Amino acid sequence: MQICYPTSNSTCPAQYTVWGTYDTSNPASNGTAVMTNVNNSNDIISAENFQFRSDGIWIAQFAGLTAGCTYHVDASYVSNGTTIAAPQVTNVLVSDDVVIPVPPPPEGA
Repeated sequence: MQICYPTSNSTCPAQYTVWGTYDTSNPASNGTAVMTNVNNSNDIISAENFQFRSDGIWIAQFAGLTAGCTYHVDASYVSNGTTIAAPQVTNVLVSDDVVIPVPPPPEGA
């Protein structure tokens, strides 16, 4: 599992779609993505609407992040009873004026 957006030492808006890749050869369930404020470990935001696409892309939506704060991003899913975690994305600054890359469109779209 990988997190493709955001990347370490990048920026994101207070509301955006986090996305990445996963191995479609294994069943995927119980996806989670969280952002933890670097300076306040009690400020943890969980993503909503986590989805696995059949083309190996996963997506989820974040909202309510605090502009000007820096977060770490963690994501994982469960496959055959084993938790598969993406490498942590570090030092993502929340900014109101960020252009974000969207996930690739589904195959055939």
